Amino acid sequence: MSLKAKLKEICSQDKGLALKICVNAGLANATPLYKFYKNPDKEMESFKVLLSIVRAVFESKEVSMMDSYISTLDPKKRTARYCLEYTNMNNMTETKMSLIHKMLKCTNVESKEWAKLYYINHLSTYTALNEDDKLQVLTTLKEVTGEEYEVNEIFEGNSILPATIEFLLDEVHPKSDEMKVFKGIEKMYCYYDVKNISAIEGFKKSVNVTLLKVTDEFMRDVLYCKLSLISMGIALHTNDITKIRKNYENIDRFQFDLDKAKYNLMLGNSYMFESYDKSYELLCKALKYAYDSECEFRITDTKRSINFLQNYYNKTSLYIDSNSSAISDIHEYAFSLIRKNNPEGLRILENMDLEKLTDHNKGFHFFLKGLATNNIEHFWTSIKSFNKTNEKYYKTITLIELKKLGIENHILDVMAV
Repeated sequence: MSLKAKLKEICSQDKGLALKICVNAGLANATPLYKFYKNPDKEMESFKVLLSIVRAVFESKEVSMMDSYISTLDPKKRTARYCLEYTNMNNMTETKMSLIHKMLKCTNVESKEWAKLYYINHLSTYTALNEDDKLQVLTTLKEVTGEEYEVNEIFEGNSILPATIEFLLDEVHPKSDEMKVFKGIEKMYCYYDVKNISAIEGFKKSVNVTLLKVTDEFMRDVLYCKLSLISMGIALHTNDITKIRKNYENIDRFQFDLDKAKYNLMLGNSYMFESYDKSYELLCKALKYAYDSECEFRITDTKRSINFLQNYYNKTSLYIDSNSSAISDIHEYAFSLIRKNNPEGLRILENMDLEKLTDHNKGFHFFLKGLATNNIEHFWTSIKSFNKTNEKYYKTITLIELKKLGIENHILDVMAV
């Protein structure tokens, strides 16, 4: 039974319930709900109100009811656009991709721009692609940009090239305020992924200004949360820990498990050098939310943080992947071996191609080499590498080691800035 038919059936049996859930959702009466389910083509004026009603009536069946409703939507209309974000945050990949393809083919310009940007966002979540996946991506990119691309222009091995997302974002020029903000946040993440913290600030100011123009409550809240999360990430790397923890006051604004996973990940990371127990508790909470959202890349990110925490405190690392080719996984495997005084850890580091490491990667790389060799020159190189990305938080680990080697406090204070 469809969402509208089910709502009609339930509300017909209990008209008092219809009024109650509508009032709780912020409506003055139940008339908008009646109009919604009686007219097959009628949209609810407020998507946030619609979600509130569906959650109140169907509770644990919310996502499945919304899934069936999304399949009936007109891709040219507003609700379809908002459902791109809903499917995104609930990790409804098949439904999202179906909606994206419908919107790319429709005649509404605004729906097309939303579909293009959400598809580019989707590409950033890919971790391992087979040959069929790559061909599908190239086919869809032709719809998105109107251009044909070669495999080596988009992919590196089984992954999307780091510069590809930024390049594709520059090919889309949105007109709506929502997508101007969305694109700006995605661009910020391009710089965040390589830990170019300084470059993010220029985008942040313009994004904040445009966000004030967004009138829809659902999208305004969603975009606010996205901006808050990346702002917290910036605060972590610039060592503004107070700002991260102050954001805990706004935790209720995070509607989706995926956002809660990311928030608890950053909060857990902020306690990493203060308290193993507090950090581990929060990272485990983040991992639970990541599993609840069934988001593989968030699960992987959280496990990597847990590995680093446990390696740092010389505990058994739970999620080490010795077969991974990802730089952070190789570093964590080497870190675990170095903690055991196993010379294989240093050999792994020596065999890594420095040309493939970002400056941020090099900060950790030379920190680990310093640990393995007790060579102060490696620690100096770690500091220089972290400084190139304005990384102040994780630079702490190198400063601590330099202090152990007898470097005077006044020198360390200068390097910490």
